[in-house]
Amino acid sequence: MRTRTSFLLLNCLAAPLAAQSASNSWYLVRIGDSPVGWMHEIRADSGGAIRWNSTMYMALNRLGSQVVMETAVASIESRSGVLRALDVGTRMSEQRVNTSVTVNGRVASVSVEAGARRFDKTIDLPDSLLGREAAQRLTMTRLHAVGDSVRYATWDPQANAPATVTRIVTARDSLLTIVERSTTSPLVTTMRLDATGRAAITQFDLPFGRVAVVLADSVTAMAANGGGSLAEESYTRTLVRTGIKLPRAREIDTLRVRLALTDSTGRLPDLTAPGQRMVAREASAGVLEIARRYPRRRATFPVP
Repeated sequence: MRTRTSFLLLNCLAAPLAAQSASNSWYLVRIGDSPVGWMHEIRADSGGAIRWNSTMYMALNRLGSQVVMETAVASIESRSGVLRALDVGTRMSEQRVNTSVTVNGRVASVSVEAGARRFDKTIDLPDSLLGREAAQRLTMTRLHAVGDSVRYATWDPQANAPATVTRIVTARDSLLTIVERSTTSPLVTTMRLDATGRAAITQFDLPFGRVAVVLADSVTAMAANGGGSLAEESYTRTLVRTGIKLPRAREIDTLRVRLALTDSTGRLPDLTAPGQRMVAREASAGVLEIARRYPRRRATFPVP
């Protein structure tokens, strides 16, 4: 099963180093104490719309090999803050998934391309969805003192579904500390925001450890482009040992696994990817079908 944490590398690798600003921000990505990648965000205001492009790259080095995770999110919203469109490109090593979302009133049209396969669907929306700019503006307008909170509807690119996001202030000094929760994810995200609403540091926990996305200059961020190495226990704790042995495992072409979150209030993300699809899904549980991507080579008899 593949995770949905991944990012598509933009052409900015070959571009001149840009000045750090609220509209052009670079970040260093760490897991624990190890730099493992970078993030780059660009804001543009043109054509009556506001566009955000966010690219994140992580690489984990282990035993002479490298696992690359990339994600690029491009969003368009109106000047009033209503989300119009969202494009998400993800890559886990050599597996790529591209998702396009177009919002028209209370209906979202979703197209997912995974390898040579394409899936299209429409989703009725319970409310108008806010774009990133509007969410940032709402946060800085409404959240001031410890205990202040705000709630809004948006699109979660990881779950590929509409989400209700709740933000609450837990501390305030020179920066505003916000804890964010979403109805589509069990993750709890902590952000430290400056006076413009830009995150100086964002933290959340993954099976590999605590991820910290820290504001930096482009030179520091891109120095982590080669990825990093984690302690061995970071990998072993990502495995779930079931004690189940599959009979004649090498001959299995398709396997169905029921997954359930331990937190029943969370929402299981859409795990559709090359070689796997969700065949049943509830709020916090679902059935994942994993199929062999390449046909088995069958032995012929008699053997010469």
